Amino acid sequence: KGSLGVRLEQLTDTQQNTAGYGESGGALISEVLSNSTGQALGLEAGDIIVQVNGNAIANVQAVVQQTQTWREGETLKIEVWRNRRLQDLEGTVRGKPLETSTIAEVIYDEVPFRGGSLRSIIHKPKADGKMPLVVYLQGFDCGSIDDYYFPDSPLRQLVDGLVERGFAVYRVEKPGVGDSDGSLDCGDIGYDTEVAAFDAALSQLDKYQFVDQNNIFYFGHSLGGVTAPLLAVRHQPKGVAVYGTVFGSWYEYMQRVFRDQAYVRGDDWIQTETASRDAQAFLARLFVTKDTPRVKANL
Repeated sequence: KGSLGVRLEQLTDTQQNTAGYGESGGALISEVLSNSTGQALGLEAGDIIVQVNGNAIANVQAVVQQTQTWREGETLKIEVWRNRRLQDLEGTVRGKPLETSTIAEVIYDEVPFRGGSLRSIIHKPKADGKMPLVVYLQGFDCGSIDDYYFPDSPLRQLVDGLVERGFAVYRVEKPGVGDSDGSLDCGDIGYDTEVAAFDAALSQLDKYQFVDQNNIFYFGHSLGGVTAPLLAVRHQPKGVAVYGTVFGSWYEYMQRVFRDQAYVRGDDWIQTETASRDAQAFLARLFVTKDTPRVKANL
């Protein structure tokens, strides 16, 4: 698959005013990564992405969804707001680079799942014989765990630290994320499907001859800290560790997702508070009164 290779931020009112951008929607580029599609296309930090291949961009997630179907070599057209005017940029999609490591053999593999596949990545210490394995289970969002552009990210530091201590580390993408293939979209599936995807991945671990099957551990981060114990019931790992996880109802949890994570990202406080309060009524109907969501269309 292809990738854009930029860091994106949700556009705040202040940033919008500073840029002189008077329309709604858009996604702000905060960094363009080297050797990426974005760099080859001529994207710059500070650009506001307005359209991708003729499709209007409402927010950061809209850009992410566009990139999910990209293939290397495809034609790409992006309209950006730069220097107080619209500019059109054209080029071709570059393929995703692969993670590399000086201390581990990096193995890219896949897991069959419901007519498609999930991308898996293993960091194996450069050593012979069987070794313990840590399975990393990620949190709520639909971001990729493939840190090819970010070798110093907290996740890669965790992986490298475990490898240095003799552990192999296994990660797997959620459906529709990163290099995963198929018809399922991470943003559309329910939690049961997400757990089933991880379950399918764990069922494949016995094919790796270098893994000590009696020394497999789960590390769950955030919502992954809820997922890990659920999967442990079936697969019986040697141990489970969780970090930054949650204890509470879905209603409470989703309210915190809307508010707390936006603050951590640095989103505008007023916009975050407004969006969080707007979401409360919907969340109450979904989780408390158990109403069925309906799509309202103006035809």
